[in-house]
Amino acid sequence: MTHSQSASSSFDPYAWKNFYFEIDREEATRLLCEDPDSTLGTFLIRDSTSPGSYALSVREELSGDLQVRHYLIEPTYDEDAGRTGVKVVIF
Repeated sequence: MTHSQSASSSFDPYAWKNFYFEIDREEATRLLCEDPDSTLGTFLIRDSTSPGSYALSVREELSGDLQVRHYLIEPTYDEDAGRTGVKVVIF
């Protein structure tokens, strides 16, 4: 995905230090699990395999263990209200 293909014209991934280009789910999990500074709530945003969308990978506590959970950030458009937004779903 190039900068001009971002999901929202107000979102500039280049401005985010937590944005990672061209890494997959497994690499995101590895980065978050192997970083000694990665604690509960540490996250990164990355390109998604779904066109125009992004993925959010977060260190969360699940069943008492720190694990990584992944969310899909999809652009939305409400034609009646004339505004854009995002929908976040776990995947």
